[in-house]
Amino acid sequence: MTSFAALVAGFTNPLETLASFDARVLLDAGCNPARVTELTKVHTAYYGKTKFTRKQANAIKIARSTQKSMDQLVYIEGRLSGVKDHKEKWRLRLALLSVKGDYKTLTRRAKDIVPEVEKPAPEPTMRIGRS
Repeated sequence: MTSFAALVAGFTNPLETLASFDARVLLDAGCNPARVTELTKVHTAYYGKTKFTRKQANAIKIARSTQKSMDQLVYIEGRLSGVKDHKEKWRLRLALLSVKGDYKTLTRRAKDIVPEVEKPAPEPTMRIGRS
């Protein structure tokens, strides 16, 4: 297997890659810290400590069966970042993992599955600057 094939395998079989994830190794290798943070969130969701261990195991099983890529898993965790209730977050995560198809299909379907988080309206302010 070539090194590029190994890289592609890591992105197309992300759960095996994430099982031995180490953020420090990526940072020491010079990877983008924002990407490392995204991967840390994905690793925490699927291999971190949680009260929902059965749902976590089910999520891994569904992600493998629907062949989710690393980018799809990162997208799912990004969409769920605004959901505060952990039980609801797991319900939505399992629903998103069940979506079959490529990245575009997932992003399209996620708009229907995950409700938009209402952002508070900005307070009206008046700014005075030098003229």
